[in-house]
Parts: sequence; structure tokens; C-alpha cells
Amino acid sequence: MYPMNEISAVHISSNPFPVTKTFFGQTFAILSLLHLSEENGIGRKSVWCTHHPVREPRFLEYADTVSMEIVQRQLRTTLEYDADVKGGFPSKKFFDFMQGEIDSGYMPVVYHHYPLDTGAHFIGALHQWGVDLGIRNKFMIVPYFHTLLNYHSNSTLTDLVDNVAGNYDFAIMVSEAAKREFGSVLRNDLNSYAVLNGINMQLYTPTGLLKRALRKEVGLRDDLKKVVCFAGRLSPDKGAATLLDLVSKFNKNSRKYNDVGFVIASSFVLEPSCAPSIFKGFLQMERLIKEDRLKFVIDISKYTFADESVRRDYELLLEMISGYSPENLKLVYDMKFNMNGSSRAFGDKLFLNWPVQILSDISVQPSKTEAFGLAVVEAIASGTYLLTNAVGGIPEIFSSKVLGTQFIPSPGVAQEYMDAINSVQDVRSGVPDEYFEIRKKFSEKQMVANVCRITRRRIRRKLSLGRSETSHGATEKCLLNKT
Repeated sequence: MYPMNEISAVHISSNPFPVTKTFFGQTFAILSLLHLSEENGIGRKSVWCTHHPVREPRFLEYADTVSMEIVQRQLRTTLEYDADVKGGFPSKKFFDFMQGEIDSGYMPVVYHHYPLDTGAHFIGALHQWGVDLGIRNKFMIVPYFHTLLNYHSNSTLTDLVDNVAGNYDFAIMVSEAAKREFGSVLRNDLNSYAVLNGINMQLYTPTGLLKRALRKEVGLRDDLKKVVCFAGRLSPDKGAATLLDLVSKFNKNSRKYNDVGFVIASSFVLEPSCAPSIFKGFLQMERLIKEDRLKFVIDISKYTFADESVRRDYELLLEMISGYSPENLKLVYDMKFNMNGSSRAFGDKLFLNWPVQILSDISVQPSKTEAFGLAVVEAIASGTYLLTNAVGGIPEIFSSKVLGTQFIPSPGVAQEYMDAINSVQDVRSGVPDEYFEIRKKFSEKQMVANVCRITRRRIRRKLSLGRSETSHGATEKCLLNKT
């Protein structure tokens, strides 16, 4: 009973979908799960969001329409925006949808990709709805954890225990670190699975021709010997202060190190009104900017899969989120900070449809905390030499010093990063076996196959027990990328 083509995979996103201004990892995990679900035999799939992609009233309806059309065309998936009501509790529309799926002979498997705060209330209410109607054995609840504990307050964790513990069927964590931490809170580590995030490896296969073309597209000086990239949010947890310190050191010594350039791929560029104050610091790197050695871009490849047919749709959504066209956005920053010439720091083509790591030689990811480290995997898969911090789930990803160096965070770590950049000679020589192992281990195909395998196994167990199995009493062992 219930082969995979009779499962209704229901993904709950606490972020707007299919695109957000913050580029959170849960969005990309959902995209991968939808992208490859049919290869794993899932016959029905949908995404329910708790937030619209664009909040500006004049764009809201149009943005919703564009988003739904993209998701249907690109992923053959249904997209809805009213998963919940105030406080995170499931809406009547969502309950009606669940009942309809069950009545049609499907078993809904609800993957909630942020089962904290209002997400915890959603899970608790959904569980109770099933119990009250006597249909809790007809669907599954799967909290999917993409963060670590230190992101969350004590009240958030109390909500997690009160509303989630005991009310779910099994849980998925994006790393062993996340599994250890949340397992200690939920007090049932045996019912959680560490499934490492994966990426579309086809996008991260560098070629010299593509590398040169992308550098030209961005507007970097064409004689640079080393291009260093950063991908992520310019926030404290992602090490924005360390990154600024590093870039500043090269700016001050621009003549001595005139063959090094930087590309920073950050969605924070999108909103001048909310741009972090640290962003002004990067726009003050006058020497690097003037010499076309510092460029800001927005990497949309994880949304588009480098598909040109949907590129413009995603660009349009991001422009509506920003409220400005790329051309006007650059001018707005000039006026906001009263810094003539700062607009030159923005890529000639602001939206990059290929991973930023592909055009780079070295990647820096100075995170202070990281549940998994998707950008770390992207950097290694692209063949760039990686400089990062040994925090959170990052040490689980790689160990070879040929692939990169892991630092211990400290006040002087920016200087260590600078010394490492200058000492790297041939960043693509001597590729170790671990490189190929990482490309296999962290592929999105592996991730999706693992999630589907676990789901299939848990459904069989649920049906064999003939009752609503929750997290109490489960004894399944953890599966970490087991093939």
C-alpha cells in the first residue's frame, strides 16, 4: 500500500517561495526536493508558503502569479501562499487540502522546513487536527531542521518541545551537528535522520571558457591572477566583519597585491533601505572599486539551475522585491551613502545565472556558525581553494588541506585569510580523491534519494503498526547518506 506515486509530498516553507531576498538554505533544499522528486517516483507534490514573495501591495498579486507560473513550468508543482493564519496555525484552506488528498487515496507527507516559532504551532495544530478526526494514521508530519540551536531563543525551544516533541513521525536534520543539538532538545535522537544537503553538481563543473566569460560579464579586470569570492548574507553569523576586514587589507595594499580581485555574491544588495551598515564599508574600498577588482553580484543560479528560459522571471521577481531595476539600484546606493563612483562596485550584469564560484580561484566563507555550510560544498565542488572556519557542520564536509584550510575564529583571523590567499599558488593542482567523494556525497540527487528512501521506510513502518506512530518509541537508526 502507498507506493511512492501515491504519496503527496507537501512542503511547508516559512520563507517566500520560489525566491527570497535572504537566500536561506531551506528554499534551495525545497527546490532540489521538487526538482528531482519525480525521478524518485513521487507522483504528487506541492508547496505551501506562510509569506508572499513580494509585500509591496502594488506588486503583490502580479508577483504571486509570476511565482506560481514559474513553479508550475519549472518544477511541475502546485504553489499556494496561505498555508497558515495568524500565529502559524494551519488555515482552513490547508486543512481542506489535506482532507482532499486523503479522500483521493493519497498519503500526505508534510515536510515543514522551519519547525520552530510559528512552525512549531503549525505542527502541533496539524497533529491535533488528525487526532480529533481520527485520521492521524492517514498522513505524516516531518520537521526538517536547517539551523543550529544557537540561532534560537529559549522561548523558541520551549515552543518546540511543547508543540513538536511527540507529535511528528520522524525528523530530518541537515547535518550531524544539527542532529545532535536538536536531538538533545526533542529527547528522541533515535527518530531523527541526518541527511546532508546537496547541490546540482552539473552547475559546479568549471571550464576555462565559462570562467573567462563570466568574469567579463561581471566586469572584473581581465588580467587578475586570483579572483576570490564570497557567497552568502552579509550578516554577523556569516562572518561579514571578517570579510570586510580582509577586503580592507587588500584595498590598503592594492599596489602590492594588484593581481587579486573579489566578487561578493549577496542578496543584501537588493534592498538599499535595509542594507546592513557594514555594506557601506565595502563601498568605501575605493582603490579596488576603481580598478575593477571588487564587484557585487546576485547569484540566482540555485533558483534557475542556469536555465536561461526562467532567468528573466526570477530577475523580475527580485526587482519587485527590491523596488528598483539593476540600473537604478546602483544610483540609489550612490545617493544613499553620498559616494560618487560606488556604483562601479556592482557587476556589469548584476544577476549571475551561473554559480559565482565558477569564475573564482579561491572561496572565503568565514562563518561564525553554520548548521551545514552549503556555500562550502559549492566552493569545493567548483574546484576553488576554500578558506573557511571550523565551526558547526563544516568539519563534517572536508578534511583535505589540498581542498582548503579551516581556521579557528579569532580577532586576527582576517590576516590569516590574507596570508593564505597570497600563499596559494596553483589552486587547481593535485586534486585528491576526497574532491570526487564530496561531489558524489553532496549531490542533490543523493540528498533527494535519501529523503525519499527514509520516507518510504517510515511509511511502511507506520502502516505495519496500524496506528499513528509519533516520535515516542521509535528505534530506527540514523541514516547519513547511506546508499
